[in-house]
Amino acid sequence: MAFMFSGSGVKHIRLPQSIKAIVGGAFRRCSELTAIYYDGTVEQWHEIIKKSEWDAETGDYVVICSDGTLTKEQANGTA
Repeated sequence: MAFMFSGSGVKHIRLPQSIKAIVGGAFRRCSELTAIYYDGTVEQWHEIIKKSEWDAETGDYVVICSDGTLTKEQANGTA
């Protein structure tokens, strides 16, 4: 389901540890997104396949994992 939350007013969401991939554009233009709560670890977050532009045009958000918190840049592996 590409563009699943695209352009919506979603502010936070919880993702289960079982998630394996996030489709391209899933959170595109979710400018109000502030937090993604992920039930797995930071290492497991980095193992998730994130398709092209999955978080394009979002504001700053954090990914809160069971063992730590990542900034948007860290969540994308750019910091």
